[in-house]
Amino acid sequence: MVKSFTEIRRFNEAGLDAFRLFIDGSDEQCVRTLFPEEHLTSPAYTEVVMADIEIPLEGVVTKFDLGKSFVDNLSADQLRVLMSDNDVWPWINAFLGELIFRKKGNRFFTGATSRHIVERIGGRSSESHYRHLARSAVRGVMRYGEAAKVLLDGKPSEHSKLLEQIASRHGFASSPELVRLAERVYFDPTKGKVKSGAKSMGRGGIHRLIVVFEQLGRVYDVTAMNSDEILGILPRREFSRFLPDSVAA
Repeated sequence: MVKSFTEIRRFNEAGLDAFRLFIDGSDEQCVRTLFPEEHLTSPAYTEVVMADIEIPLEGVVTKFDLGKSFVDNLSADQLRVLMSDNDVWPWINAFLGELIFRKKGNRFFTGATSRHIVERIGGRSSESHYRHLARSAVRGVMRYGEAAKVLLDGKPSEHSKLLEQIASRHGFASSPELVRLAERVYFDPTKGKVKSGAKSMGRGGIHRLIVVFEQLGRVYDVTAMNSDEILGILPRREFSRFLPDSVAA
């Protein structure tokens, strides 16, 4: 089990090719062994981006924990360096090992390539940053702070439906207050997890919140409102089971 990062590396072209071959060569999105550990520090495959750092991983249970460990232990300048370099993130995923490649029987689950390598989707110019498991965790905490818990409540190896729905929509993703709204509506602080039914397509779920948000945007400038103001105009009957007690009545 990995205990901490003491350096950050990036894959060079040969390293990225080897890692992509590792992902693409999986059988039903599973592999029998993790990416070879010796490749992670080999100058034939990698180069150092940051040295003499300490990012502890002991106690990391959720994606939020993972993102917070990076944000709490790196400077703003160091975080900006990571965010500007797509090729550090495949290396970070590979280094994280079982935290990212969860055990499935006697094999390790890889999932889609976009979970590990930042790619373009269907030729579009926008890149799939939010689909990368480690990068989305760090970026979420950088951007939204504690409110990111609602987006990053699952394990580091899991892709969150709430994150997918919010991060893929620029109106939500660009406003910390709108993410704060989702956190207040769907995150249960007493249980430390997302409320049951929040990810559904039914009444009051995240899909409906997005539809209602878009409808309200035709009448109000919701992107300029804070979470209290938006809570005040949400339809009570539909969202009552998710709303905080102070506003549900």
